[in-house]
Amino acid sequence: MRARLVVFAKNEAPGRMKTRLSPPLTPEEAAALSVAMAEALMERLSGFRSPPTDFSSRAAGVRPPPADFGSPPAGLRPPPAGFGSPSAGFGSPPVEEDATEPARETSCGGDAPPNLTTLPAPPRQLVDLELRYTGEPPRRAAEDGRSPLSSAPDAGAPLPPEPETGTSGLAVPAGWSAVPQGDGDLGDRLARAAAAAASAGVERLVIVGADAPLLPLSLVERAFAALRDHAVALAPAEDGGFVLLGLAAGRLSPASVASLLREVPWGTAEVLEATLRNAARASLEVAVLPSSWDVDRPDDLPRLRRAIAALPPADRPGRLDALLSGIPVGTRPSAGGAPEHR
Repeated sequence: MRARLVVFAKNEAPGRMKTRLSPPLTPEEAAALSVAMAEALMERLSGFRSPPTDFSSRAAGVRPPPADFGSPPAGLRPPPAGFGSPSAGFGSPPVEEDATEPARETSCGGDAPPNLTTLPAPPRQLVDLELRYTGEPPRRAAEDGRSPLSSAPDAGAPLPPEPETGTSGLAVPAGWSAVPQGDGDLGDRLARAAAAAASAGVERLVIVGADAPLLPLSLVERAFAALRDHAVALAPAEDGGFVLLGLAAGRLSPASVASLLREVPWGTAEVLEATLRNAARASLEVAVLPSSWDVDRPDDLPRLRRAIAALPPADRPGRLDALLSGIPVGTRPSAGGAPEHR
């Protein structure tokens, strides 16, 4: 069963990336931070290239919508019995609950003894890793300049080699494909990613935004697991949006995806609630996962710095950590920033 993990990110000019952080950041600092967060998230998610044999539904950790959303709309069902405990809820720190790297298959080695039947290994879950970007084509992170694109037929155009001089442009790790998001609002671009996944034979699709660089890996695993029994998986963000969207791409029609994402007020505190209402109207079963947080406002910068400092040194995103250390967070006046360009 094929799955795909997609990161949505920007690779645009200063003044069009993380504008809500400017001030206190300069447009150039906000753009560099946006790029560093996207690169950190891709590196963090690269372990899903070799995931567990299957995403068991027992790990889904699905819960009903938070109480402040009111009664669940018609068409949503509560989580199956036995699912994991809910998170601490909105406002909880980004603690990595059971967030280990995906397990690798092991074997005993050697040939099977004669006259004994060797059972075939269970099929490995194939996960495509894909960056969907706006703005300029990203560069490759590796030094040899070769394309990092996977062998998937819809993997996108090759990336340009890394320039000889330094650049703040987005760099894509090896093993990731890179595809332009295309035109339209965020809903149009999400629907385009879902259509491409379905055309490639992907059955389970998980999309995350680059403004959650420390997204718990366990949350991604739970999303894949939840899509065995649900059409949609959503992980709420503290600001009223969502940090993760999962779609059962192999079972959802383009019309169903369009209905889910239609007339959502992107960039506002009503995003999650509007998406849940759309799902109910379309009779789509939704798994609401534990909440997480992203980096949208100046107040999120000290929080991100503390969260990185709490990680083991080997797990800290180096470039992002260095950028935050070089920015005098909390010492400049903040005006809340202009509305984020979507």
